[in-house]
Amino acid sequence: MLEYQEQTVQTVRDIASDFIEAEKQVIGSFQSQIDRNNIGVWDLYNPQRIAENHAVMVNNFTSYLLNTSNLINNALALNMRVYNTALEQTHGNLKACAKANTNFIQSVNSQNKEVNTTSP
Repeated sequence: MLEYQEQTVQTVRDIASDFIEAEKQVIGSFQSQIDRNNIGVWDLYNPQRIAENHAVMVNNFTSYLLNTSNLINNALALNMRVYNTALEQTHGNLKACAKANTNFIQSVNSQNKEVNTTSP
């Protein structure tokens, strides 16, 4: 169970890291375009604003991934607890069934002994 949680967390970290790296490249692309075209369409966009918007988007995406990871981990942990509880209950039920069966057989054997000893 722990290895699945660690693997999930590592995967989320990798995804977030890749996404952040891609966003850095996008921002670098915007910046280089602005540096090359000081006049024109790019003047309509504030580079600081673009960077802030991307930072918010990356933050939201990372939060989404972490929340999803927590949800998956919680679901896995809950399912493991339910499975273990069901397994324990099955074990207890089978034990009770075996004991009842043994008691019944012993009772039948005991009755047969009495019948055999009292018969002429």
